[in-house]
Amino acid sequence: MVNIHINGQGPYHFAIDTGSTKTVIASELAQALGLVETSAGNTSGSDNSTEPERRYDIAQRTLGNLELRDIPAEPWDRHPLSPGGDAPHDILGTSVFADYLLIDGAPEIMTSIGDT
Repeated sequence: MVNIHINGQGPYHFAIDTGSTKTVIASELAQALGLVETSAGNTSGSDNSTEPERRYDIAQRTLGNLELRDIPAEPWDRHPLSPGGDAPHDILGTSVFADYLLIDGAPEIMTSIGDT
């Protein structure tokens, strides 16, 4: 878990998912921050139907000294998987760190992020 500010507000608990390229944000946090949900085209549903791909355009996330700009996030209903106040509000996928070297160690070791 890391603490991140979104558009100057926070900090909020986030998880970094090294097994995912997608980034998601809890729908209730996005609404509390006044983020506007937009459509990013269409995607295939689990039954091969077409449905709109929803997302929030987030202008800025700050993780320590690292400033991440203009990274969209898909809406996420976090409650079924991660109930509780300490649950992450957002999951950052690896695509967020495409221009950075991400070194993820054991839980007792800080995650290190630096320029590639």
